[in-house]
Amino acid sequence: MKKRIQKKKIKLFFLFIEILIILLTAALVPLNIFVCNFPEWFVIIFGITAITVSIFYVLKFRVRIVSRIINIALTACISILSVLAAYAVPYWNSYSLKKYNGKILGYDDVITYTQAENDIDEAMKLLKRIHPMFKDGLTDEIASRCEQSKEKLKNSDEINVNDLRRELQSIINPMHDAHTTTYNSYPNDRYLRSAPQKSYEKYELISFNDMTIDEAKAKAKAYFSYESESWIKVDFGSLASLDFYNFSEPYIYEWDNGSGEIVREECCESDFVPYDEYVKICSEFDEEVLSEKPFVYYEIDEEKNLAILTLSKCIYDKQYIKCIEDMFNEIKEKNIGNVAVDLRNNGGGNSLVANEFIKYLPVDEYNGSSNDWRFNFIMLHSDDENTNKHYSDLTFTGDVYVITNSSSFSSAMLFSMYIQDNKLGSIIGESPANSANSYGDIAIFNLKETGLTMSISTKKFKRANSENPSDYIIPDFPCDSKDALETLYSIISQQ
Repeated sequence: MKKRIQKKKIKLFFLFIEILIILLTAALVPLNIFVCNFPEWFVIIFGITAITVSIFYVLKFRVRIVSRIINIALTACISILSVLAAYAVPYWNSYSLKKYNGKILGYDDVITYTQAENDIDEAMKLLKRIHPMFKDGLTDEIASRCEQSKEKLKNSDEINVNDLRRELQSIINPMHDAHTTTYNSYPNDRYLRSAPQKSYEKYELISFNDMTIDEAKAKAKAYFSYESESWIKVDFGSLASLDFYNFSEPYIYEWDNGSGEIVREECCESDFVPYDEYVKICSEFDEEVLSEKPFVYYEIDEEKNLAILTLSKCIYDKQYIKCIEDMFNEIKEKNIGNVAVDLRNNGGGNSLVANEFIKYLPVDEYNGSSNDWRFNFIMLHSDDENTNKHYSDLTFTGDVYVITNSSSFSSAMLFSMYIQDNKLGSIIGESPANSANSYGDIAIFNLKETGLTMSISTKKFKRANSENPSDYIIPDFPCDSKDALETLYSIISQQ
């Protein structure tokens, strides 16, 4: 009797161990994506261990044949799927959904060639594993640029982190994918002391180092990730950014306050201050200029029969949902006939903001952006055909306009595309910054040696209206960004 009880206890113990290992194996993928990084082989070891324990359990103890089959099959299935996910999920070892707490070197920190080579190799490995463009391996051009960059760094007397980043950008530049890039996120960056006051006094930078802004951008072009050249930007107020684009002191700025008064300012590195000090300087000036407005808000002009929704970021949350619900309630109450969505300078975010807005429009079905989503060796295709879930009591039947400029990007571009390609409204202003047939939905990584932040596209998007031959959203009413509202008022007045 005691032996039977003892044997049963041992059996239960091994069953507990088996279940625990299976659960841990299944939990490794979400643990990696949301909590901490570890190598793929770690999952393989757990998977093999789980299968070994399962086989040992069914052979060691009396278990019905059906239970044996289910036990081993379930364990093998979970183990294999976990291993496949570790090698296929694009967010594996990324920091897309968890915080990075590792080292980030400064832009001017000196590194060895080996460190630079390791980070380049890691970046290329990530591109080959994740980016839809490289499902069959790196293109000859990218591979050739990679070798050229390594050779250039190898022959350098000294390498700093910005040198490495510059070479990484020169490698990926020919991809013309604005979402795949490295970022200036250096902890020791410094900022132009006089910039907040110039912003407060409404000065616009018109010249840098005796170059026009366009000429300065042209110099930066070879190191920038872009689709439309209008997306190319240089942060002239960041010392790390100026160093990255090979601008050296003295830094000569020319400012125009709009009334013909030109101010020339010659600066050196001592005129740039750490972030904390920069924030204190900002606080000395007008709160309206320096404080952040809500990312979404609306205004109604009854005289012009117009509601304008301003959306500076594509954030899909309760605040956004409540804001547009309140707007359409007020539109219905005041019988407003025109709605405009201002997406100027909106850098993107969550494309569901467009889907939520369309719920208030009189359309039963509409096309979104179809895409191919890469999972390493697998490419998943999705046709984004949407059945519109109306808010029937608030359906808006008037005219819809979307205002865009050359800084409307990613999900802001998708918003305007959904409206234009489904004939739900008109676009006013300038073409958005990225292509309607483009890459996106990024995974974010920090390279191991330097901590450089790198984003890599995981999807290839296709235009909602496949019959439209243009790669870009061409406004129905083209105009300069700053004249967009006047153009809108003119259109409405002619109705």
